[in-house]
Amino acid sequence: MIRLYNRQECTDFTLNGIGVHRIILEARLKRENIDKIEKYFSKKSQKKTNEFLKWVYSGSSNSSDLVKQMFEEMNLNNIKYFNKNGRNNLINDLKQLYEDDSSKDFSIDVNNETIKCHRIILQARSDLYRGMFINVGNVGNKVKDYSNRSPQTIKALIKFFYYDEFDKGELNDKVLGELLYAKDYYQISSDLPIQELEELREKIENDEDYDEFEVDEGNDGDEEKDDEEKEDQDSSNDN
Repeated sequence: MIRLYNRQECTDFTLNGIGVHRIILEARLKRENIDKIEKYFSKKSQKKTNEFLKWVYSGSSNSSDLVKQMFEEMNLNNIKYFNKNGRNNLINDLKQLYEDDSSKDFSIDVNNETIKCHRIILQARSDLYRGMFINVGNVGNKVKDYSNRSPQTIKALIKFFYYDEFDKGELNDKVLGELLYAKDYYQISSDLPIQELEELREKIENDEDYDEFEVDEGNDGDEEKDDEEKEDQDSSNDN
């Protein structure tokens, strides 16, 4: 997410003259605190404001003591610094954003199925969508997916953009196969766990092969039994 802040693209709010994305600020620090935050930083230097905002977008800072001090001075409602600091807490906030359908402002049509998400998350995680929004100037709130991938695959990918990990319970051989080629098509700026996906797909394929082997082995046993019965019958006829 820090790349989103560093690029200063499509910002819709300013904090002490620095562009930010309001939905990220609200996801991290709650909507009811924005006015208090804005007032606090109006009296601070842009250097300190910038340091705080880098922490908001990344979950970490080289000046953690300073950020913690500013955070505590603001006395934000129902928020503690230790619940916001660190990458894991950043991801937790993005997970909550993913679950908030009411704030989703963009949708992707895939095979007559609509998948809702946040425009700014697509821009942050996929350079394909970033180019669409920035270079092409797409200002709409809907797009059709032409990747020929299944809705299940697109859903898994969108969820990954927020969770930074895949829900293995939602992955099957087809979805895994399509995800392995998603990085290049969608120009994903974050690292997809390609090796993990390949290993999981191999495990699924091996499990399927094992099941087929068990079935084939059973059929072979039946055929051998039939052959033995036939031989016994032939011997009886000869006698």
